[in-house]
Parts: sequence; C-alpha cells; structure tokens
Amino acid sequence: MDLEQLIYRSELSPTFRRGLNGDLPDLLEQARRLNAARRITGLLLVYQGCFIQLIEGRPDQLDVLISALERDPRHRNMNAIGRRKIKQRAFPDWTMSARDLSADDERIHKRLDEAGAALPPTMSYSGVLRFLKRIWAIRFDECQFVYV
Repeated sequence: MDLEQLIYRSELSPTFRRGLNGDLPDLLEQARRLNAARRITGLLLVYQGCFIQLIEGRPDQLDVLISALERDPRHRNMNAIGRRKIKQRAFPDWTMSARDLSADDERIHKRLDEAGAALPPTMSYSGVLRFLKRIWAIRFDECQFVYV
C-alpha cells in the first residue's frame, strides 16, 4: 500500500479556546472518528500559538483530509512543511494524538533542550519530524499526552 506523510503548520484562529475545557477535545473526537474510517494516523501539537500536525495515510485519503483542513475555521494560514512517501508510519497506533504544549510545560521544554530537540526555527521537514518524535518519546517516558 502506498503511504505518505504530511507535516503542516498553521496559526490558531483567535477564537480557538485552549485547555481541557477548550476546543481541542472536540477536535480530537471528530478527527479520531474520521481518521479511523480513512486509516489516517498522526499527531497534533499546539505550540506557540500554532498547530503543528503530522498525518499519515494513503495519498488519496490525505488529499481529502487536507481539503477539509484548509476550510477548518479553527486555524488559518496553513502551510505544508513537507509531504513524503513513507514505507511505514511513524505513529501507527494513533488515529490522532495531541498535546497542548504550553509554556507551563517547563519540564518538557527542558528535556527537549537537553536532547537538542527543540523546534528548529527554520521549520525543515526533518527537523520538525525529529521534534515530533521526541515529543512522542517524552509522552511514553512520562505519560504526558493528556489527550491520547
């Protein structure tokens, strides 16, 4: 089966409410339901006023999802960081996992800095992928993903 991986960045809309009682839990419930039907997996990070998302699946299913994401009012200025063919999924068990990585998460920021895995300012595909994989590793080390 052909698989592709897409990483994009977008800005949160001014009306997006953060936190456990905000918009993210509803967004995740909807994403998980739709992604499961489309066999799409991925990770969504809320970071510094942006969404950074990695999605994986068949190219035709990613195209359908991207079209819907471009119309989603919860974010704006969606820019693809990169799209690549892959042999296997980086996040095979997650129809969508998410983390709101706020400035309050000093412990995580410290671990990222120590590992040399802070989000690169250039937003290269490989740099963002390393960053997301490190966040994923911290999740399993410390059970930090509250929205899994």
